[in-house]
Amino acid sequence: MSAKVISEPANASVDIVLVHGWCGEEQPWTRGQGKDAVCWPESILPALAPRARIVTFIYDAKVDRFWAAKRDNDIDTISEDLLWELQEVRSKTKTTKRPVIFVAHSIGGLVCENALVMASNGSPADKELGKLVQRFALIGTPSHADKGLWAETGEKFFQLCGESSRAAAVRDDLKKSEKLAEIGENFQAFVQSRTAPGAFEVACFYEGMATKMGKTRVVIVDESAVKIPGCRNPSRLEANHQGMAEAASKNDAHFKRLSRVLVRWAEELGNVEGDDELVRNQFNATFHGENRGFQLGQNTGTINDVRFGAEPAN
Repeated sequence: MSAKVISEPANASVDIVLVHGWCGEEQPWTRGQGKDAVCWPESILPALAPRARIVTFIYDAKVDRFWAAKRDNDIDTISEDLLWELQEVRSKTKTTKRPVIFVAHSIGGLVCENALVMASNGSPADKELGKLVQRFALIGTPSHADKGLWAETGEKFFQLCGESSRAAAVRDDLKKSEKLAEIGENFQAFVQSRTAPGAFEVACFYEGMATKMGKTRVVIVDESAVKIPGCRNPSRLEANHQGMAEAASKNDAHFKRLSRVLVRWAEELGNVEGDDELVRNQFNATFHGENRGFQLGQNTGTINDVRFGAEPAN
């Protein structure tokens, strides 16, 4: 498990962190293969959100690590690693005060939900990071608080990943859904605790197209499954469950609905004056005479007792 920075503009003022869901043998967030592959967080998003550092969190998203009895469930470990990896990136670059946008697909949203709940009860560094996650896009993430509904959803996910023989066991053994129901319930409480204006905003998206599985077509996560009490109504994306996380171009209809939310958030949070050390250390400078070199002066701030070259004559 690791966090990878894929875009880091010099004037970044917000972090967009992407957490993928199950993607089988395919690359996360990617449409196509080989030279035709398009990974939109890398090739499309930077131009749309030019002041955002873009980070992807990569982990082994096996479905049976999620639908498992508590003693065998790995979600806590994955969520802990997400928090640790982000703190590592931000600490090394002295950007620990920067606001964060989470973007998660499918079961990756459960990792993020669990991480936020854990952070709220964790170390001072965890709590600080959790509070700085101020926007959260959930793309096809089920958010039940009921074990029975989780069992039904798990059956679909095992079919999706080609493990139909294990689907019935998940449906019939509610112990495999206990942890997921706990996350759903805890995250709903977490949302209710972040009611201050502008403190936390969640956007949920659901699939508008069914996924072909054998001779049938199945909606993996429908509108009712993604709805979270206290959050605005979910938005429909014209794509199937896996397709929601992919885009061939910025003009793809489903991607436009998602990206306009991310762009708005990046602009909102990027314009908030923060305590980011990299921002504090930028400054204005005035040069006497003709200057053909690098010209500072694009950022606010002050600098004292620094001189460049000889003093101008009075």
